[in-house]
Amino acid sequence: MAVAIPPGRIVAVVAVVLLASILQRISGFGFALVATSLLSLAMPVSDAVVILSFVSIPSTALTWRQLRGHADPAQLRRLIAWTLPGLPLGLIVHASVPERPMRLILAAVIAVAVALLVTGWRVPVRHVGVADGVAGFVAGVLNTSTGTNGPPLVFDLTSQGLSPDRLRATLSGVFAFSGVATVALFAIEGSLDAEALVTGAVAMPFAIVGQRLGTRLSSKVSEVMFRRLTFVLLIGTALSTGAKAIFF
Repeated sequence: MAVAIPPGRIVAVVAVVLLASILQRISGFGFALVATSLLSLAMPVSDAVVILSFVSIPSTALTWRQLRGHADPAQLRRLIAWTLPGLPLGLIVHASVPERPMRLILAAVIAVAVALLVTGWRVPVRHVGVADGVAGFVAGVLNTSTGTNGPPLVFDLTSQGLSPDRLRATLSGVFAFSGVATVALFAIEGSLDAEALVTGAVAMPFAIVGQRLGTRLSSKVSEVMFRRLTFVLLIGTALSTGAKAIFF
């Protein structure tokens, strides 16, 4: 039986995925932040989260393949180990907590992270393991509940003063491994239906194109510009998420 999908939805998903993939490759994060925010204007957030979790797999996998040599294996294993247990809890949160309170909570989390980063706060070396654990677990919960798992990880890693390459590599590694687990959970739950699969399959090539365009642009982004882009993405996400929760 053919799956009837509105053409406008396909166009919206393709355009958003292309833009978000470029930003993902340049900054190391931002795919879910940008894509979920924009797509929620054209479809329910729950649908956007499922589709984007499927579409993002090739983009994050390619980024991880290119940058994996820059990541600290021990830190990456620690983050993934803490992220995975948060994923099923996020499914429960998504099913039981209304969308508006979830958006407000997410906006507050991002706002606090930005405030701490602007003040130059750093995670003490002796507490890095604890910070990674908390950030990883929260990211797992947010991944399956709101589709935006980047902010706690970005805050954790940026506050440790990591280089852009190591930050990008670590983020892409966590996103790649947790992304596969997230899609598996959505499939088991039944959210990954035929419409989501078809829409995602159509948009996937554009995620790869965006990733390649982002690779070319990333070499032209200085460390100062990189940090500014990170702040802009975080602040923009906090404002748009909060505004949607309050006014829409």
